[in-house]
Amino acid sequence: MRQSVSFQDITTLQLKISTLQQQVNQLTIENSSLQQQLTFLQKQLSLSKQSEEASQQKIKQYEQLLQEQNLQFQEALAKSSEIPKQLQEQLKVVLDEKDSLLNDFKEQTWIYKKTINNYESLTAQVQTVFSDKQQRKLKVTGLMEQLLSQQYKITNWKLNPQIQYEKQEFEVFEIKIGKHMNKILDKKLFFLANEGLQIDSLGKMQALVSLKPNVVADLQVGYIIEVQTTDDQSLKSKYLLRREPKQETLSQGYQKKQEAIQQSMNNMLCSALLERLRKRQPIYDEFKDYGIQRQFMLKATNLKLYYYCEMIEEGEFQKFNGGNIEPVINSELEDFINFFTFDSFQDIDEKLVVSHMQRFGCYFHDMIVSTFIGVFSQYDQGKQEVVYTIKNLEKALGFSSQTIK
Repeated sequence: MRQSVSFQDITTLQLKISTLQQQVNQLTIENSSLQQQLTFLQKQLSLSKQSEEASQQKIKQYEQLLQEQNLQFQEALAKSSEIPKQLQEQLKVVLDEKDSLLNDFKEQTWIYKKTINNYESLTAQVQTVFSDKQQRKLKVTGLMEQLLSQQYKITNWKLNPQIQYEKQEFEVFEIKIGKHMNKILDKKLFFLANEGLQIDSLGKMQALVSLKPNVVADLQVGYIIEVQTTDDQSLKSKYLLRREPKQETLSQGYQKKQEAIQQSMNNMLCSALLERLRKRQPIYDEFKDYGIQRQFMLKATNLKLYYYCEMIEEGEFQKFNGGNIEPVINSELEDFINFFTFDSFQDIDEKLVVSHMQRFGCYFHDMIVSTFIGVFSQYDQGKQEVVYTIKNLEKALGFSSQTIK
């Protein structure tokens, strides 16, 4: 049976529909709002992405700019560090020039002072040489040549009945080539060669000393000293020869140590010139064992006196040149020694000659340094010795001098 619908039920349904329609409208409005918000958010997201991309681009630009600025900074820093280096180098050049000029000035001042200081000594030597012209002779017998031609020679010296001796004590100083010698000779200042010497203390020694000359030669007299005990063991049991100029009144030693050291100058200058030759001419290394014996200055402990002496030993004798001797070149050694004499003449601008070269074993003794004016020492044989020696060497060696015709 069909049911009938009441007015009340229809009204209720219409209210429900109206309510639902209102809800739908509300949801539609809300949906529209949400849609708008979504659209806005999407726009914002899109803008954010664009902003992010722009930011990333800017970051990359900033990073690149930073790298470029950093590179420029490093370059600027490197350049700025070079500036002080350049300034330092320039400053060093200026300082070096200043030091060089100052050293040259000091050197010239030193040369001037030393030349003045040596003037009196040179004057005295001139007076001595010209007051005794008999000293200059073409044939000179050296002290060692005379000593080794005698009966008692060196090791048997105490057997000579004419000789008296006693034990004495000395302070010992060795005379050596100093660090300034080469510079002095480079400047040809041979008359200041004594300023290029080095004096080393070797302590004390006790020795048997001859009280009378053991040997008398043309220019010198000699006293043998036999070392017994010594602080320097290289001197123990060795023989020394105290050398003094030959005079009417025998010398008892020197009041000043420089006077004793001056007596070594012939030997020391010869030694320095010999070493210079070996450096320039290495082919002569085979003769490196040949040289000058050790040189000493002694000071008596109980007296204010100084003595010059050199170490000596017996050996085969050979004389090479000097005076009117015509050198014979039959061996490489003879060639070496005679070439040395000529080379030393040229080394010092042909102003001196080292002649009367003679050996005893491997050691040279009694050589004489002679100059044109004859004042290097009291043993200087003057122009005559220079001319004769060089002319004879020219014949033997086949060389020629620029100054001696």
